[in-house]
Amino acid sequence: MDDKIISDWKRVARAKAEVELLNVYKGLPIIYKAVVEKVESDTVVVRVPTYEAICLTLTSRLTVLSQMLEEAVNANVLAADVPHGAATLGHFRYATGQVGDRMTLRAEPKDPLAVHLTGGGRALAGTLADLSVNGAGVLVAKDLAEGLRPRAVVRLHLPLPLTTLDLAGVVRYVRSAPAVSRVGMTFAPDAHLRAVFDYLNHRRSEILHELRDLYQAAMA
Repeated sequence: MDDKIISDWKRVARAKAEVELLNVYKGLPIIYKAVVEKVESDTVVVRVPTYEAICLTLTSRLTVLSQMLEEAVNANVLAADVPHGAATLGHFRYATGQVGDRMTLRAEPKDPLAVHLTGGGRALAGTLADLSVNGAGVLVAKDLAEGLRPRAVVRLHLPLPLTTLDLAGVVRYVRSAPAVSRVGMTFAPDAHLRAVFDYLNHRRSEILHELRDLYQAAMA
């Protein structure tokens, strides 16, 4: 761990300044404020007085944003006490340019959503992993995805609740796992994305409502 990060944390604590914590839950970036309570040799205790504190129990990693830090810092949640709005963070390391993609408006579907990718004369059935204003992640059977390569031109047949879209794009990556592969695609610059924006805003409201419910349950 970089000693400079702990030094910067101490500076934040002395100034009694707020920091922003960035979690990603169900694909959605959640940004909320925290106050530094205590800085140890390799850990920091923060307080979060709002319902977003529940995020500290749902994901083990987060990113800390502050102008008083040299750059954005990734951290692990070592302990979280939601009723008291406190958490202990550790394992600090600089985010090094990873923040921009995490802050993109993105969300996972509420229920499994079947989609189709077409390209190179092939049609691949898959499941939507997540959707953003820039592109989508699609889970496809590993053997079906083997013919896809980065920069290949594809179309995504995307059935949303109120409409069905056919969006052109380019494959960014294909990441293989034991059973399925994740295909990441970027939408073409001229793609019609109004329905995507509407869907993402709706999912954002649903996810935030879910976080509030989880917080209330933890406080009961």
